[in-house]
Amino acid sequence: MTGFTSTLLYIIRLLGEIYISIILLRFLLQMVRADFYNPISQFIVNVTHPLLKPLRQIIPSIGRQDIASLVLAYLVQMVLTCILLLIIGIPFGAFIAKVPIIALINLLEAGFYLLFLLFIGNAILSWIAPDSRSPAAILIQQICYFILAPLRRIIPPIGIFDITPMIALLLLFFLNNFIIGALASYIVPGL
Repeated sequence: MTGFTSTLLYIIRLLGEIYISIILLRFLLQMVRADFYNPISQFIVNVTHPLLKPLRQIIPSIGRQDIASLVLAYLVQMVLTCILLLIIGIPFGAFIAKVPIIALINLLEAGFYLLFLLFIGNAILSWIAPDSRSPAAILIQQICYFILAPLRRIIPPIGIFDITPMIALLLLFFLNNFIIGALASYIVPGL
């Protein structure tokens, strides 16, 4: 692979993963009923709306779950996977049957990584700026609070320490390794 090809591969992959993360954030923001007047929420809505609008006419939301956002993230991941494999030089017929599973694995990894970053960001914010009112801090807190609330009902704080973020990260790592490992090793052998 030439230097130009590897650079092109890196740029396309980076831009694709950023857009997929934005779509997944859109799903999370709607699920937690985050403040959509927040400037970051508005940016996410404006960036995802052109591709999401036609899908919403076909795929309705189910309660708080914006299924159209997940479908869009999966479709974008499939297109990104095809583009990357074509740039590498793998013939289209050789990978087309595996693209749906590869895209699912990559999308799950992106979702787990996004949650990991949100939990780490929330922990850092709680240490250095616990009462921050910045738009990013507010959204991170809203998402993490929604996800951590069920754990906090089961595991109360120990003194002044809240260990639920650590437990959530451990569960996240376990789910990531279990689900991604199972998909990669059993459904797509030789991947």
